[in-house]
Amino acid sequence: MTGLADRAEQIAAYLVGYETGAVVHLHDTDGRQAAVDFLLEWPDGRRGALEVTLVTEKASIAWQGMAMKEGWRWPAT
Repeated sequence: MTGLADRAEQIAAYLVGYETGAVVHLHDTDGRQAAVDFLLEWPDGRRGALEVTLVTEKASIAWQGMAMKEGWRWPAT
């Protein structure tokens, strides 16, 4: 993983925890395979997971822009 990807994960974890009130625990450590990046835990006992993906390809960035314009919701067909 690159330093940029590591930093993107750290920033995402901080923002998600801050905005949702969840405690964020690093989960993808020590070379784990097929593990989510972070586990989330809320004071009321709910739990969740956070996987962060850094998008750098121009075509993928363009797709994300289209999805954002549609409110991140596209109908399933």
